[in-house]
Amino acid sequence: MAKLKTRHEKHVYVVGDINLTSTSTPYAPLQKMYFKSAKVTLGNAPAGSGNTVVRIIRNNDTNDILYTATIGAGVSSVNLNTEATLNAGDKMSLNVSSLASGSGGSDLIFKLEYHN
Repeated sequence: MAKLKTRHEKHVYVVGDINLTSTSTPYAPLQKMYFKSAKVTLGNAPAGSGNTVVRIIRNNDTNDILYTATIGAGVSSVNLNTEATLNAGDKMSLNVSSLASGSGGSDLIFKLEYHN
């Protein structure tokens, strides 16, 4: 008989305007997390030219990227359909590496769907 896997969600929020940041307060899971997908939603889309780039990184290492969302002007949500794994004891945090020229957007929700 097949084992059923319950899917859970983990959310990372930015309330207000999105600003450049090297890392947010890290989250460290107690057991391994198998991410199945992610969705980034903004209350207000970026404006101007260029993109706002938001990443979920591991262990405060901007080169160890679990997910990258590139959000163009006028776009308020992005779906990411790749899989990633975060080991118990690793730290996961949000990194904003670039902003659209007029406004980076605001009120971000980075929703990660996972199972253990």
